[in-house]
Amino acid sequence: MTRSQGRWAVAAVAVAIALAGCSTTTPGTPTATPGATTGETSSRSAPTTSKTDDNDSLAALDPCDLMTSTARAELGISDSGKVDESPSGKGCEWEAKPSGLDGHFLFGAIVYPKLGVDKVNSSGEKTETTIGGRRAVRSTGAAGSVYAVSLEVTPSSRVDVEFIGGGGRVPAEQMWSWVEKWANLVEPELP
Repeated sequence: MTRSQGRWAVAAVAVAIALAGCSTTTPGTPTATPGATTGETSSRSAPTTSKTDDNDSLAALDPCDLMTSTARAELGISDSGKVDESPSGKGCEWEAKPSGLDGHFLFGAIVYPKLGVDKVNSSGEKTETTIGGRRAVRSTGAAGSVYAVSLEVTPSSRVDVEFIGGGGRVPAEQMWSWVEKWANLVEPELP
């Protein structure tokens, strides 16, 4: 199993657990909708919220579209990206030659329409931060070779951006610098 498949498998299990039979009831007394006539049945539904709209637009978002021409130039990207999908999200990875770094590196973006930043898995410490005024969580994986910033879209959805490579040979400060640069380029593209 590849690192990417393992990550998707863990995320799929987390989604299954999160969706396992939660329900709530709202206390109170039902009242008629103003303007309803006698004999008609009336029901109140919650107004459409930006959360629903954001989740729908996030589900339709192609992660490969997050690599804009500006991002390509700033991150040293030359390829069109490789798509990777799983039950819990869809991703795209690009090979990169970041300025000042030698070796093989990847930038990644993964769209999770039903997993919020509170569901981030990390092999190291998770740290809350803010990117462009948006709540975010920093995390690491794969023995210091994956540095990620998870950007909140709604409390139950997010987009992860990753900087992958270095095999632990690149100082953490440089890895964080690159992934945060990537996060700042992606954040304005999100709903």
